[in-house]
Amino acid sequence: MSVSAPVKLTIKDYKSELHNDWCPGCLVPWTRIITRAGSTEIAHIKVGDLVLGHDGKYHRVTELMSHWHDAPMQRVSVYGFGDVVLTADHPMYVARRRKSYQSNENYRPDWIPAGQVRRGDYLAFPVPTDVVDATSLPIEFERRLKDTRSKPLPASVPLNDAFMRLAGYYISEGYAHHREILLTFSAQERDLANDTVDLIGQLFELRATIRDRTSHNNTIEVAVASSYLTEIFATWFGEGAENKHVPETLMQLSPERQAQLLRGLWAGDGYWGRKNATYRTISPVLANQVTVLLLRQGILPNVQPYEANEEHRKSYAVGVSNVAGYNELARIADGVARAVPPRQGAVRIHDGYVFMPIRSNEEIPYAGYVHNLEVEDVHSYVTDVGALHNCGDFGILTGIQMALAQLQLDPDKVAIFSGIGCAGKTPHYVNAYGFHTLHGRVLPVATGGRLANTSLTVLALGGDGDGYGIGAGYFVNTGRRNLDFTYM
Repeated sequence: MSVSAPVKLTIKDYKSELHNDWCPGCLVPWTRIITRAGSTEIAHIKVGDLVLGHDGKYHRVTELMSHWHDAPMQRVSVYGFGDVVLTADHPMYVARRRKSYQSNENYRPDWIPAGQVRRGDYLAFPVPTDVVDATSLPIEFERRLKDTRSKPLPASVPLNDAFMRLAGYYISEGYAHHREILLTFSAQERDLANDTVDLIGQLFELRATIRDRTSHNNTIEVAVASSYLTEIFATWFGEGAENKHVPETLMQLSPERQAQLLRGLWAGDGYWGRKNATYRTISPVLANQVTVLLLRQGILPNVQPYEANEEHRKSYAVGVSNVAGYNELARIADGVARAVPPRQGAVRIHDGYVFMPIRSNEEIPYAGYVHNLEVEDVHSYVTDVGALHNCGDFGILTGIQMALAQLQLDPDKVAIFSGIGCAGKTPHYVNAYGFHTLHGRVLPVATGGRLANTSLTVLALGGDGDGYGIGAGYFVNTGRRNLDFTYM
C-alpha cells in the first residue's frame, strides 16, 4: 500500500478570501533587477537601493521579503529580452494584443497576473528618464611616501566626449594589472590604440606606451604605469571581465552625452555584420547597461544569452538588427550604415516604454525561495525583461503568513487574536481561527484561547494604544503569567 507525500503548504494557504491573493514573494532568486548602479539579482538587493520603477525613474527599496515556495511557477519568455520566472498571480505591466485589424501602436498597459498573460501580448519596459548633470568625476587617492614612480593625478576628470570614449575603450578592452592599466587591441586597431594614448595624456597628464605583440598573438597593447590610476579604474569600471560595468554617474548622464560611451564600447567589443550589430560581454551587469544605453538612444536591442561550455564562460550578446536602429547606432558609433530603407512594422518604443511581445508562457515546477521588494512611491520595479508590480503592501501581515508557511503549521492549528486599532483586521485576513476582541483586551482573550486549547499556536496582535494605552495593565500581567504564545 503506497502512502502519498504530505502536501506542502505555501503562503497562499494562509490568505483569507477577504484579502488580495497576490503572492508577496514572487520571483526566483537569480532574477536581475534594474538598479541605478546597473543590475542586481533580487536576492542581493538591499533596503535603500535605488531601483527602476515602471514610471522610468529610480525609487528606494523600503522592504525585502522572501519565503519558501513549493508550487508551480510561470516562465514568461519575452522576445529579445529573455525569460522571467514568477508566481502565477504576480502582476506584470502588459498591453494586451489587439485584433489583427487594429493598430498595436497605441499600447495601453495594465497590471495583469502572470498566469493570465498570453502569447502575443506586450510587456512594457520603461526607458529610464532620470538625468544627472554631472560635469566631472573626483579622483581620490592617497599619495604613498615611498612611491616615486607614480605621477600625481589631477583632482578630477571632466565628463566630456574624450573621457566617455576612453571609458568605452577600457570597459571593452582594458584591465588592471598590478601597477599598470592595460588595453589590448588587435593589430588592425592601431588607430584605437593611438587614440587611447592621446586620451590618457589629455585627461590624466600621463604618458601611455604602445607595445607590439603582433608576433605573439597579433595584438598591440596600450600600457599606462600608474598605481593610483590602476586602483581608480578598477573601482570605477570593475575588476575582471565578468565584473565590468559602467559607473553609476555615467549611466545618469543625458543620452547625448552617452553617445561617445557607446562609440567606445562598440569600437572595443562591438561587431558590425551585414544584417546586425552585436556587442559581446561576459558581465551580466554590463549587458543590462548596454541595453539601457541603447534604449535611451531610441535604439531597440535584443539580448541573447549563451550558456557556458567547456571552453567559454556564460556570455551575453546585445544585438541591433532592425534597420532604423542599426543605422542610428552606426551614426553614433562610426559604423557602416545599411543602404536599405527600414521596413514598416509595429512601433515598439512608444510613450517612454519599449513594448516587447510575449513569446511563450508556460507553467514549470519549482521548489525554493522566492523574493519580492517594496518600492517607495511607485510600488513597482523592473527586471531585465520588463516591469512588475512589487505586491509589497501589508508587510507585517505578509511576514506572519510567510512565517506560518515556513513552519508548515496547519491553519486549523493556528489562532490569531486582535484588539481594536491598526492590527485589528489581521484575523480577518489570515486563513486560520481568529478572534477580534475589544480595545485593549487582546491579551486576556488570547490567554483564554491558549489555556482552553493547548494544541493551538496562538498569536496576539495589537498597536501602541491597544497594548501600551488602555491595555497596559493586561500587558504587564500577561508577562507575569508567561504563557506560551506570541504577542506582536
